[in-house]
Amino acid sequence: ILIFLINQKKVPHARPRLNAHSPVFDVNLPADVKFTSDGNEFRFNVRPHCFQFLENLSQFYDIYAFTASTKDYAEPIVAYLNKRKRTIQGVLHRKNCLETVNGFKIKDLRIIKNRSLEDIVLVDNLVHSFGLQLDNGIPVLEFINNKNDQ
Repeated sequence: ILIFLINQKKVPHARPRLNAHSPVFDVNLPADVKFTSDGNEFRFNVRPHCFQFLENLSQFYDIYAFTASTKDYAEPIVAYLNKRKRTIQGVLHRKNCLETVNGFKIKDLRIIKNRSLEDIVLVDNLVHSFGLQLDNGIPVLEFINNKNDQ
C-alpha cells in the first residue's frame, strides 16, 4: 500500500480563507482547480505530474490518501484526482489519526488491519506524521505551487 498526504500547503495544495465568515477557501489566492461540493468552494493546486505519478504507481500499489484534516476536506480533492482514472482507493483522515498532548496529528499505520506494516509506505512532508513507524515513511518537500517542481 502506498499512502500519500493531502493537507493544507501540501500535495494537493489548498489554503483556507483567513476570515472565518468567508467561504471555505480564499478566492483571491491562485489555484489550479476550483469547484464546489456540497455548497463548499474548493480551490487547490496539484503538484506537476501528479496524475501521471498516481497512474503509474497504481499499477503496483493500492493507493490511499491520508490527511490530518477532515474527511469533508479530503474527499472532494480525492474525487477530483480520481476523475481521469480511479487511482486512489480510499481516504484516511483526522479521525484516523492519533493526537499528541501537543496537538500534533500522528498517522498511525497500524489502523490498516488487512496489511502487514512491512507492506505499507507513507509519503509525507512532516516526519512526525509517521513517527510511530519511521521505517515506513518517505519524507518529501512541501509543495507550494511551484510549476517547475520535479
